Amino acid sequence: VKKHDRLLLRNGGHRPDCMPRDDIGQDFLKSLRNISQNNRQCIVLVNGEYWGIQTLKEIVDNNYFFRKYNIPKNDCIILTQAGSLDEGVPGDENSYNDLLNFFSLNSMATPSNFGYVNTQMDLQSFVDFECGEIFLGNGDWPNNNTKFWRYRRALNDPSLNNHLDGRWRWLFYDLDAAFGGDCSGIYPSHNSLIRATDPAYNKYTRPLRSLLVNNQFKIDFINRYADLLNSNFLSKQLISSINRTNGNYAPEIYQHVERWRYPSVANDLLSRAVEIPSTVKWNAIMSDLLDFANQRADKTRKQFMTYFALTDTVKVTLDVNDTLMGKIKINSLYIDKYLIRNNALVYPWTGVYFDGNPIKIEAIAYPGYKFSHWNLISDTVNSVIKNVSNDTLITAYFIVDTAFKATHYLYINEVLASNTSNIKDEYF
Repeated sequence: VKKHDRLLLRNGGHRPDCMPRDDIGQDFLKSLRNISQNNRQCIVLVNGEYWGIQTLKEIVDNNYFFRKYNIPKNDCIILTQAGSLDEGVPGDENSYNDLLNFFSLNSMATPSNFGYVNTQMDLQSFVDFECGEIFLGNGDWPNNNTKFWRYRRALNDPSLNNHLDGRWRWLFYDLDAAFGGDCSGIYPSHNSLIRATDPAYNKYTRPLRSLLVNNQFKIDFINRYADLLNSNFLSKQLISSINRTNGNYAPEIYQHVERWRYPSVANDLLSRAVEIPSTVKWNAIMSDLLDFANQRADKTRKQFMTYFALTDTVKVTLDVNDTLMGKIKINSLYIDKYLIRNNALVYPWTGVYFDGNPIKIEAIAYPGYKFSHWNLISDTVNSVIKNVSNDTLITAYFIVDTAFKATHYLYINEVLASNTSNIKDEYF
């Protein structure tokens, strides 16, 4: 969104030691398909008095969706938490409450029930929201900091698969308690998966708990988290967000500490008042956040293994005989130049997956070529679902498609040799 009706000027968080978790988390998660709040740090003066560093953030409301998707303001419904109405008219929350009741009364192991749920909520959006909150270790979730929205229409149309299909979609906001559960510390081992599936949270966790009863959804959920750890959630991505945010704060952080006496090494207000201002605590926070970035993937992989009773992790290396002939898709990831990855070269590519949870690999030929075979003799078709129990190299072989005939759909019947003059189009 390039134009805004309103912006939020926000301090470092709901308490001073939360700074700058929300800024980093929102920046980090914006590579996902879910909406997150863009932000920019600024220096605030109130009647000429220095007020320190605060952050301008997008406000995700009906104005935002009008600007972003051209959705009429009266047709945007936003709910919070377990289905409380945030924007809309009374009664707009009923469809989500009905969905919660449907989860309670019906098993998602039944295909028709699962299919119905897919008409009511964008499962990809929901899964990525859950994965993002789990990875960042938000301790003020799932019983808080949950927001989702839909476009009001009489009948949902999942075939559109976009923001106008009427299904519920999730967005990220308020990540003050990310990076380990609360603002007082940073804990890479915080187990958000347990919280996300805890029956004690009732309606807040009911959708995920119900969906995990469906075996295919469970496989896809685990694989999507693994995919994200191998791409969007790579440590270098989080480190980049931490360093970028720190770079914005660093030139001004000493003056901010001098004004507010925070971040502070002191543990109580009296000691903080007499403490000599410094950036010692700020630097310690940045260091701890970087440690979180380096450790989090390994910690959460082990938590997934424990919760889902998975045997081990394995390295899956993918390669192709010629990068000009085709590429490979693994689960939700297309292995191509657009994928977030650690290496400059696209192939060979290596990701970490779970033994005990089958992965899906698909060889995709470019125009003029066709799939020939895999290096694994037992696999002869271009799309394969298999469990990988040890470190494995999988190579797709492509060959020239001699029967290929190029089809051109673009026809140019007018060419303007010079752009110094205008010629009226005879058709319009």
